[in-house]
Amino acid sequence: MKSTFEVYYALKTCPVFSALDTESKARMAELGAIIEYEAGEEVFSIRHPGDSFFLVLSGRLALRLRYQQIKEFGAGQIFGEVSIFDNRTRTGSIKVLESARLVRFSKDEVLFGETLPPTLRLNIAMALTRQIISYLRDAVPVSSYELIMQGEGQHVEFKESASEKHFPKIIQTIAAMQNASGGAIFLGVDDKSAGIVGLKLNNTKRDNIMRSINMGVRQHLGRVPSTLVHLDAEIIDGREIIRIDCDPSPVPVFMTGTSYGKEDDVLYVRINNENIIIRTLRECIRYMQQRFDPVQLSNA
Repeated sequence: MKSTFEVYYALKTCPVFSALDTESKARMAELGAIIEYEAGEEVFSIRHPGDSFFLVLSGRLALRLRYQQIKEFGAGQIFGEVSIFDNRTRTGSIKVLESARLVRFSKDEVLFGETLPPTLRLNIAMALTRQIISYLRDAVPVSSYELIMQGEGQHVEFKESASEKHFPKIIQTIAAMQNASGGAIFLGVDDKSAGIVGLKLNNTKRDNIMRSINMGVRQHLGRVPSTLVHLDAEIIDGREIIRIDCDPSPVPVFMTGTSYGKEDDVLYVRINNENIIIRTLRECIRYMQQRFDPVQLSNA
């Protein structure tokens, strides 16, 4: 679906492209394609290439930049520009919160094609670069590759495979990270060398692994903690991994259920690169008072 005038008007009102003159915006508008999305749909995720950027005409979308950070976008804003200047995959994922109409601009057409004159292509690249630089005032998105290279620690855990034997430790680590400040678990990364070994997956096996982890979280941590867990597959250096992002929980998360061979209602906390059990009632109370909002605790 395409309406050049609607795209031109959106570019005219978008602050990112305010430095472009009227003729430049009109020519750029000819390359924009309008796409419609329904609530709940995904525009892209970290496994997709950075081959385009988007301008929001209407609707509301959420961008997960990293494990505990969510940024929302609405009409007049752009997203997806960070990944178009290199050959890596996306640094985050976009999901539609309210039905949206977007303008998609192809990197190859806008920045490298022959349709636009070189001067205009340069001006567009400069406008996008200024927007990217503005993000430095906040937090620069950290890619999976960069997190892996940092090694295991407070916010990062590795598992060499996605075997079911690792599921209890994965669920435990999710709880510990949610009780601390969040984190990311990478399946397909050697926990000794931090080397990316990858997973041998087809669509069915990948879906089964993600479904099993989600079910384990709901069964052993609860419904609310399950909404704070986000799984995605990603290709790094030709090898597929699974990334599990864990948002910090506003209330304590207890691991329950005896099928994993542990007693009920265990409070795990992530400290450095370990999952520590808070064993005594006094320690639990002290930690919860320090970590969680009293209002949230009273409503838990």
